[in-house]
Amino acid sequence: MNASSILDFILSHCDKNSSDTTYRALALKWLYLVLKDMQSRQDSLHGRCLEVKGTAFSLTADDFDYAFATILSTTLIDTTKVIHVYEKMNDITYDFIPYERFRQLVANEGANTGTSRYFSLFADSLLLYPVPNFTAVTGTATSTVASELRDTNATFITDGVVAGMQVTDVASQTAIITTVSSETRLILDTDIITSGETYSIKEVAYIDYIKMITAATDSATALVVPDKYEKVVIDGVLEFAYQFDPELASMADQHIKYENGIAQ
Repeated sequence: MNASSILDFILSHCDKNSSDTTYRALALKWLYLVLKDMQSRQDSLHGRCLEVKGTAFSLTADDFDYAFATILSTTLIDTTKVIHVYEKMNDITYDFIPYERFRQLVANEGANTGTSRYFSLFADSLLLYPVPNFTAVTGTATSTVASELRDTNATFITDGVVAGMQVTDVASQTAIITTVSSETRLILDTDIITSGETYSIKEVAYIDYIKMITAATDSATALVVPDKYEKVVIDGVLEFAYQFDPELASMADQHIKYENGIAQ
């Protein structure tokens, strides 16, 4: 549910005109206060209610420094709340260490081998050690099959292609490989490849993190709160609505519902 839909729901529940800009602005303020409250609770309660999981980004071979602006759709993340980084091809979960410690332990930033796997954060960048050691596989599709990549000239298995990697076509559309069926056939999660089209395959890593809350807008297409917390957010906003207009319902009862939702 996006911000505008939540406002429509709140105002209709309060028997207000959902197109009334004055009430919408007030409800938007309530929404913002609830989101800020949920974020502030994460530090002490470890609720992780604003956590966004499984965001994939492509790894560049022989690179250890990834700017958040290039690997994520938004840079609005709290770098103190990155949960973990996972690299699928080699089944590696990187351990977080502070930046100062990273510099002490990583003598050669370009090294792509090592028994310890570290990640650190500095200046809105993600630092990885060892660096990914994978050369992008490129080629040209030789047939068109829905949600597949077929190339009779390819050697996918030999080249180290595994499920979880990312295929990019000439139009910069991307798909994730779900199955490596053979040396010449890949199953994709999205239908993007046609015969005669060139492609490239890169390793993909996953980063779990918690986004920072910024001021929501009425026209926002999405909130930073995962779907399962929509009801909690609505309960919180309704508490403000009942406080604003006590004849609607009991603010105290609504507060209990809101607190119980966060506790769950």
